[in-house]
Amino acid sequence: MSNKKREYWEDHIKNWKKSNKSIHKFCKENNLIRSTFNRWLDKLNQKVVPIKLELPLESRENHNIVIEFNSLKISIPLNVETARLSI
Repeated sequence: MSNKKREYWEDHIKNWKKSNKSIHKFCKENNLIRSTFNRWLDKLNQKVVPIKLELPLESRENHNIVIEFNSLKISIPLNVETARLSI
């Protein structure tokens, strides 16, 4: 993603927030495609959350990767196919 494109959408979203207008009205007045505006709004509101990942030190054949975040705990077998992990 280019920085110019990101800055372009950051400016529009900042101006929309100041305007107190609906997304529909703001996009119409600024000749913006609403679905693109919404996609960038989602993209710019995403937050990166660090996770702690610990691999077992002993023999790794019979162990899982465990990911914990707050009360969420995910256990993944080490021999899992990577294709199964994609979103």
